Amino acid sequence: MRRRSLLDWVLIALVLVALGFASVLAIRPALLPPAVLEAVITLETAVDPDHALIAIAVVVGLFALWRSYFSGATDVQDAGPDEQDRRREEALKAAITGAAPGSAEPRVVGAGATERVERTVAALERGQRATMERDAVTEDVRDSLRAVERANGYSSDEADERIRTGAWTDDTVAAVFLGDATAGTFSLGQRLRMWLFPGRTFEQRLERTLTALEQYTTEGDDA
Repeated sequence: MRRRSLLDWVLIALVLVALGFASVLAIRPALLPPAVLEAVITLETAVDPDHALIAIAVVVGLFALWRSYFSGATDVQDAGPDEQDRRREEALKAAITGAAPGSAEPRVVGAGATERVERTVAALERGQRATMERDAVTEDVRDSLRAVERANGYSSDEADERIRTGAWTDDTVAAVFLGDATAGTFSLGQRLRMWLFPGRTFEQRLERTLTALEQYTTEGDDA
């Protein structure tokens, strides 16, 4: 069974509480505390029904809009689902099969990385931790970056140190995604999104890291 996110459970609880309160108010209002009942009566007499209906419609509309779009917003600009999918596939394909500048060594070691990413995202969306799958995807990208660093003249130890500390990029998300605690930490917004939308957030972090890697490789070409 697919596990719901914590936010889903909170929303369900709020709906059930509201439904229970409305049922008691409609069927047995005497069961409510006098202060609560008096407050409800005061509110009913003070609020115009038409205005209340409009307000409810606005709240429902804003909630639907938030759940369908804004709740999954990221720090990067949204170019639309089709464009994002195209860029992600192109970046991932280049990272998997492309050779580093001036070298025949592939950027990423290991076949089937695309399928592994898809399995990881699907597992996270089902509410699973998918720790091993996430680590495997991250290590694939690290291998890609190591190859680029070696092509840029860094030794194996220097390359590992630059990846660990995030010195290879100015993008905090990409640095933390591939590095350790010395590379920094994700922002509160990033951590909150990962908590609420783990699959989508992991995919966005991966895409952002691949974009930073592609930019870093391009800068190496220009140099």
